[in-house]
Amino acid sequence: LSDERFVGSLVRRRAERFGLARIRHELQAHQLAPEQLEPALSALKASEFDRALQVWRKRFGEAPATHEARARQMRFLAGRGFAAEVIRRVIGQAKAPPSDPAEPDPF
Repeated sequence: LSDERFVGSLVRRRAERFGLARIRHELQAHQLAPEQLEPALSALKASEFDRALQVWRKRFGEAPATHEARARQMRFLAGRGFAAEVIRRVIGQAKAPPSDPAEPDPF
């Protein structure tokens, strides 16, 4: 198995459930060259918000009602390896009311 195929395989298996930091750490544990990791990691970074939102929806699905619930949800995403900025955006979007697709966009 080539290193490139190994990186691709690991990223495909882990990307659905984990963030960039956790996947990067796991890849570095296998002592792969940084130049082999960069293409896969840059693709993961581009999709990190969408993946974090999907993980959050699967686990929680509703906006936190208390500060304790908010902190718990944020810790959960951080433990999965998602970036702090991405976590704030996911939790912030959860607090916003969903837009009604039947309503036309005023802009």
